[in-house]
Amino acid sequence: MSLIIYLVKYLGCLEKILDLGRIPKQYQSDNDSYKLRLELDKSFLEAFSVSVKEKDLHSLYKDYIDFPKNYNLLIFNSYIIAEKSGTKKDIFNERVLAYEVGFNLIKIKLPQYSHKLRHLRDINPDNLGIKFKELIEVLMEIPEYLSIEEISEILGQKWEEIKKGFQFQVLPKKLPIRKVIAYGISECERSKTFYNLVKKGDLQSAGELMNISHDGDRIKKYNISSSEELSFNNELDNTSLKEILESKVSLDHISGGYGCSIPEIDYIVDYAKQCEGVLGAQLSGAGMGGCAMILVEKDKSEEIQKLIYKNYQERFKKSCSVYLSHPVNGLSLYYNP
Repeated sequence: MSLIIYLVKYLGCLEKILDLGRIPKQYQSDNDSYKLRLELDKSFLEAFSVSVKEKDLHSLYKDYIDFPKNYNLLIFNSYIIAEKSGTKKDIFNERVLAYEVGFNLIKIKLPQYSHKLRHLRDINPDNLGIKFKELIEVLMEIPEYLSIEEISEILGQKWEEIKKGFQFQVLPKKLPIRKVIAYGISECERSKTFYNLVKKGDLQSAGELMNISHDGDRIKKYNISSSEELSFNNELDNTSLKEILESKVSLDHISGGYGCSIPEIDYIVDYAKQCEGVLGAQLSGAGMGGCAMILVEKDKSEEIQKLIYKNYQERFKKSCSVYLSHPVNGLSLYYNP
């Protein structure tokens, strides 16, 4: 989610094959690489029916940072396809719907700031001019779960507008509102902090944010030394929020509970974290399958790459791949050899 957006846009897209010699001639000079990125991004967005103007894309390239020289990003591919159909589609829709409902509930709780709340990323102390404690107190007022009937009663006509954008095979009885909206708010904050940490070279803290981010996505936890599956609770009741206030953690250190990982990804993240030379690991993408990304020290990369591959196959008896990635400047052209 947000961290991978920053990895892609600021550290670069992850690619295995890029034939620079076959980029169209009008874009082969260094001076025109910026123009190429704009055209590629514009085409990509418009392919998904997102109408954009070139001037709107310039903000993506205001402040590039270099990928840290002494580190690599390993990509673990589980080959488990996150099919966006059936029950999996319902789970994704539940989470996105929870975002929509939670966002509108917060606008109700903070009517004096409604003019500042256009997107989920706008819910932060700096933008609203409030203290962190006040934001946590607002979260305490957001129900942990709501039924569809309760949502309809609270949001009224707004609910009628929201629900038009969602289709379910099986309508959920209750939606996890508080922990999902908390994940979204803190994940937006993590993406900004992550960027700043990498920019100043604090990769240790950046890796910690990756771990926290994954805790918001995970559904299981593992003790690697004993291969034991541990109990894991991502609920966010008032007691948990009070503990957050007492511990004086920052907003970017609240994991929340989005819960769209899978056991295989959770296991690999926990396995990677106990390897010497790993700074952080997390789910990559929307979840329910797919990949994990692991930030590692460069001189330990190949060793960890082999260990993860071997350990995963031994435990799950499934195929996988683990490969080293390298950053490039934004969206790129791919060619088959």
